[in-house]
Amino acid sequence: MRKLILFVFVFAAVLLFAACDNKPNPDEQKLDEAINSIALVIEKKTFRIPRNTTIKHDLEITWELECEDGTVKLEKRGDTWYVVITPTPYEEDEDGEQINEWGYAKLKGTVSIGKYSRTREWEINVPPGEKVIPISEIKATYQLDDPVELNDVLVVHVVDGQGFLVQDDTGAIYVYDRNSTVAVGDLVSITGKIGSYGDAIQVVNPTVTVGLSGEEVSYDDAEVKMVAEILALDSTKQENFNRLFKVEGYVRQSKSGSNDRYHIEAKGVQIMLHYNGMTKDTETILAGKKDKYIEFCAYTYARNSQKITLMIVPSTIKEKAEPTLTDEEKVDLAIADLTAEYDNKIYFRNMGLTLENERGVEFEWSSNKPDVIDDQGIYKMPNADTEVTMTVTVTSGEVTKTVTLKIIAKGAPITTVKQTIDLIDAADSELVRTVGVVIGFDQNGYYYVADETGVIFVQAATEGIAIGDKVEVAGKGKVENRSASHLRLIYDPYHVKKVDENKHADPLTYENASVADFDFTITASNIATAVPDEELYGKGLKFDAFIVVKDGKVYLADSTDAEAQLIYVIEDSMNIGSLRSLSGAKLKMKFLVYRYDVNEGWSLVFLGRQGDIELESDLTEQQRIDIAVEDILGIVKDGADVADDLKFVTFARNPMIDGTAYVWTTDKPDIIDSTGKYTAPNDDTAVKITVEIYLNGDTSGEPDHVVEINVTALGETDKISDIKRYSINSKVEVMGIVAFVFESGFIITDRTGGLYVFGSESAATVAVGDKVLVSGTLDVINYVPGTMQIKFPEVQVLSSDHPVDFDSAVEALAIDILEWETSLDNQYKLIKTEGFIRRVISGDYTNYYLEDVLGYQIMFHFFALDDELTDQLDDLVGKYVEMTTFTFTINQGNLTLMYLPEQTEEKAAPALTTEQKLTLARKEIDAIVKEGAKISFDLPFIDETEREKISGAKYVWTVDRTDIFASDGTFTMPDEDTPVKITVKVYLSGNVAGTADATWDINITAVVIVGDLFISEYSEGSRFNKYIEIYNPTANPIDLSGYSLALYSNGATEPKIKQLVGTLNPGETFVVAHTDANQTILNATDMTDSAMNVINFNGNDAVALLKGDTPIDVIGVIGEDPGDKTGWKIDGTVATMDHTLIRKPTVSSPSAEWNTSEWIIKGKDDWSDIGQHTKN
Repeated sequence: MRKLILFVFVFAAVLLFAACDNKPNPDEQKLDEAINSIALVIEKKTFRIPRNTTIKHDLEITWELECEDGTVKLEKRGDTWYVVITPTPYEEDEDGEQINEWGYAKLKGTVSIGKYSRTREWEINVPPGEKVIPISEIKATYQLDDPVELNDVLVVHVVDGQGFLVQDDTGAIYVYDRNSTVAVGDLVSITGKIGSYGDAIQVVNPTVTVGLSGEEVSYDDAEVKMVAEILALDSTKQENFNRLFKVEGYVRQSKSGSNDRYHIEAKGVQIMLHYNGMTKDTETILAGKKDKYIEFCAYTYARNSQKITLMIVPSTIKEKAEPTLTDEEKVDLAIADLTAEYDNKIYFRNMGLTLENERGVEFEWSSNKPDVIDDQGIYKMPNADTEVTMTVTVTSGEVTKTVTLKIIAKGAPITTVKQTIDLIDAADSELVRTVGVVIGFDQNGYYYVADETGVIFVQAATEGIAIGDKVEVAGKGKVENRSASHLRLIYDPYHVKKVDENKHADPLTYENASVADFDFTITASNIATAVPDEELYGKGLKFDAFIVVKDGKVYLADSTDAEAQLIYVIEDSMNIGSLRSLSGAKLKMKFLVYRYDVNEGWSLVFLGRQGDIELESDLTEQQRIDIAVEDILGIVKDGADVADDLKFVTFARNPMIDGTAYVWTTDKPDIIDSTGKYTAPNDDTAVKITVEIYLNGDTSGEPDHVVEINVTALGETDKISDIKRYSINSKVEVMGIVAFVFESGFIITDRTGGLYVFGSESAATVAVGDKVLVSGTLDVINYVPGTMQIKFPEVQVLSSDHPVDFDSAVEALAIDILEWETSLDNQYKLIKTEGFIRRVISGDYTNYYLEDVLGYQIMFHFFALDDELTDQLDDLVGKYVEMTTFTFTINQGNLTLMYLPEQTEEKAAPALTTEQKLTLARKEIDAIVKEGAKISFDLPFIDETEREKISGAKYVWTVDRTDIFASDGTFTMPDEDTPVKITVKVYLSGNVAGTADATWDINITAVVIVGDLFISEYSEGSRFNKYIEIYNPTANPIDLSGYSLALYSNGATEPKIKQLVGTLNPGETFVVAHTDANQTILNATDMTDSAMNVINFNGNDAVALLKGDTPIDVIGVIGEDPGDKTGWKIDGTVATMDHTLIRKPTVSSPSAEWNTSEWIIKGKDDWSDIGQHTKN
């Protein structure tokens, strides 16, 4: 029994030990988890192994491949493994059946820990290789919209944001893919369809798969060709596009509108470097090489102006020595340069003539009018525009040739100041010219010029002139903002020169005046006539009046009564502080009238000179101190931000306290020293400035007063206002406060403005009130030029709970904002506005707008909205709100808004004031005819308003030249250009027997025009790629305000209208495009149009160019629908759908009937000729 018990015990122990020995090994368990975590998708084409370690436990993987047929191999590039798949080459039998074999391979991945390992296998089945269509065959035989497939082609060049070039052994083709992320050296497979750009076949709508990366790409074998040889290539043959050449020549830069264009010139022949074939970075490189001789590689690209262009490879650009030219070549090149630089150019100043160029070519100049522009190019302004012929003798060695250049010397007669004022009041002028004495300055350095007849403001800071100088001023003249205010000025001067070296007394006679002498009842309805008629405007005045300071602003009043009329003294006045310190005193003072504003009334400017204030008794010590304090605060104000040197002065600038001395010190002299010199700190830093005032000028004793001024010295990080001047793709770092956060990004603000930071990840890490440091790259928004955002940011939150200053918002209605320039200064601007929330649904899109009481709408930009914000706007649709918000970026050529719910509240909608009603009326009249317009067409004089907001208002029109314009606006062309005055009376009540609410005189010129505008190009392309191009074949600039485009949809006889604006010069084009068109189209566009309006045509919609209300040029037949949503035919081809039409060069005038013989048919999405037109 004992033995049995012992046996049982031993047996149990053995089982226990055996059980313990069978417990899973931790390393083997880890290996099982790791091997099963490998995520690998087996492709049928070359693919990348995504990781070298396991997802779980991060164990290194050892890869092996078994393949007997050679269709699969394992290859390592850098740290990345690739499975390279090469299908068996395509073969077929006698019957055309494919007979090449499948391939097979086995991929193994092994992971190990110590003595343990695990292996996993994947089978790879390789389909037989398909028949490969080489690129050369695709380019030669494929048609537009044919499907296309490219396999394992090499990326040889990339244009970020546009597309890339791929090549095989037979050639290269361009792939249009704006969102591509491929790199040079990638092997890619592509499916897409065939498109065309500038007559060159390309792949569009691609799906791109990257196989291998890092393949070697070399341009060393590029064929060397001269510019002339490339231009001579037959561009009707696709084989000549996307060819690689090595080229050399001079970099030439020109302008197309506001855009830079670059060409390469060799031996006097130029070829374009196509703007869609290079990035902004490449343009920057070329700008730095302007007029230098370079060598580079480039691919031939699309046609432009019927000529082949180049797509430059920027990495190959290098300067080289110029080639040796013959003397004749040097002379011919010099003549070409002279013609481009001088011929038919307008000059306002000295020409700066060259006597010898960099190639040693010599120039001898001779003028036929040396009294205007002499042989040295010295310009003396004539009394009228004058054509000058400059004959240049060009010599190099033994070769001499001459060239004749036509120069226009801009001119105008010298007029008195009063005559100049009258010219400016009548109409804005490109050139006015007067002589007078500089009698004073304002705080901006702008000045006032006077003679015995009057005084005028010169809005320019001109170095080297001082009070008492007699000067001749020639510049542009205008009345700033004629409809709401009246400020006469000369600006952008062509020259300001001293007449002599003497000092002259103020020539003005200062007339006694009082505030009561001025008419403060002038409104927008009569401002154009009532303000110029004010006899005191433009003169020097002497007031015996009280100084009133209200809300920090200085006014004059005739009495101290609470209801006394006030007249404002502008803050930019010189020594305004001396007036502010004398608040409540009655004094005799000299002023000039500055301007009239319908909201503020009249305003004055104080020049702050000795004698401009007559004191009946000496100033008290306190008054002198007060004036000194104001003088000091005019240099630096308490609470100011300092980012530059301060102009500390040791003696008072104000003549009323002449001899008073100042001593300046600061508590941080390493940042702002005692002379005002500023050294930027690393971060924004508080600095206290202390100024001791010594009234008697003796600084050795105790000061009479001490002023302490606290400022902030701004740190070295970029300021937003500075960043907005930087170029796109710049790297920036900026510090600021987060003012608003939404799903896609946030607004950062500092003391200088606001900017959009794009990135949902960044937006998720910040909150309103955070102080952040943002580093990133500047980019445009949605490819729209003139916009800016910080993209791909790194955001560091420095601190939180900072207040956001919403109190400094600028008040403006939608009507005001829509008139602002769309510059970056006005984007992300803090505003306070109000209006109705409106919702507009167009197809799949819903947009939201703020509509002011006048009916003008401004969009809430869809990029600045997320689901939560749109839900809140939906709840406000139809309601009237007041909001503080930021302007956003540009859409359809206008500024847009953001929606800040915390700064928005509902309120009652106000009724329209009379002034606002007249504003609407004036805009309606201006849409018919504007002041200063040049008219050669019927004007649609309307008897009653068409605006719902002022329904019932009536207009009465009269004209002083009824032989030119009939009472209904019908135009009869005069024998010569003739001034015409049109008078419009406005009756808001509709009762024309009563007194008019406004009377407006509109001065225009009836001009003689031979010929007329016509449609030179029409494009009905894919999606929104639609535009109309208009050409001016005449010898005169044409005011477009009398023309419009009309769309007659599906046989309609009543059109939708797009009013044109601006002036079209002779030989130039005007393009109107869909707002969502391809960027290539938008780059050449002068005006965009929304999807709901005219540039929304299909092939079966007639389009017309209207002059007034009359169609003068048409595409299609008005009132006819060709049916089946097709289009009108030209020579059997349905031409108005899926085509671009170009007017033949032989056409010189419009046609009110659809004339199919006048058009050239081009392919769908062919925009190679946009923005230009050839006419024989």
